[in-house]
Amino acid sequence: MDAPSPHYTVPIIAQRLFGQRYRGFSIEPGFPDDDNPFPRHDRGPGFIVRGTLDADGPPDIDRNYGTKRSWQEIDAMFVADPSVEASDGTTVNDLWASSGIRFELVERIDAQTSSGFARMLPADARLRDATINPLRRPGAINLFLVHEIDGSWGYARRSFPARPDVIPLAVVADMRTRTSDPAYRWRLSLITFAHELGHVLGLGHVAFRDNVMRGQGTLSTSIGLHLPQIAVCRSRAAFLSAAAAPPAGP
Repeated sequence: MDAPSPHYTVPIIAQRLFGQRYRGFSIEPGFPDDDNPFPRHDRGPGFIVRGTLDADGPPDIDRNYGTKRSWQEIDAMFVADPSVEASDGTTVNDLWASSGIRFELVERIDAQTSSGFARMLPADARLRDATINPLRRPGAINLFLVHEIDGSWGYARRSFPARPDVIPLAVVADMRTRTSDPAYRWRLSLITFAHELGHVLGLGHVAFRDNVMRGQGTLSTSIGLHLPQIAVCRSRAAFLSAAAAPPAGP
């Protein structure tokens, strides 16, 4: 099937999410009060806080917490790079080729949040929003790369029909806790990227096994989109690619 015209290029701002490390400040396992009358085994886990916060300086990025994806791996999700481990050369744009929509990374950012949330985003949507929302940037889909999401491989904020005051976003986990097989992890990641971007463009779940938007996920080697889905997502892509003005508000 030939892709419809015109072709749309949708910009993406990719943000890798890491923890924070404060200068001169550390939290270590231990028990600060050895004169405590309770036996140590009855006290539960303890910790020692050492140092003081540097109120005048911002925290540093702590890469011990957060995504393990390299920029090369993330780039290869959109532009083929056979040198990336386990990549078979297939990209998100290949899975979306029948739609006439192409995704392009236009900015790459290393962002910070609390180290606990950098390790695992919570299942609670309000806590996730409180973590992600302050980091959003206007003018493109915001794609956040995180280490793990409690109970999920990824999620997206659907923003269809298009509204100029809504910043679309998608969040994808590393998959490193799901499997140790690099080839299997690559395939999971590729399809999850394509699936969450579909939600951003207004698509819901479907039951077809060979479809990017299958609700229970799919590892089919030949997946794509159906014509009704393409019609829906192209109107959103037109706005995001700046090829069309957003629709008037209510």
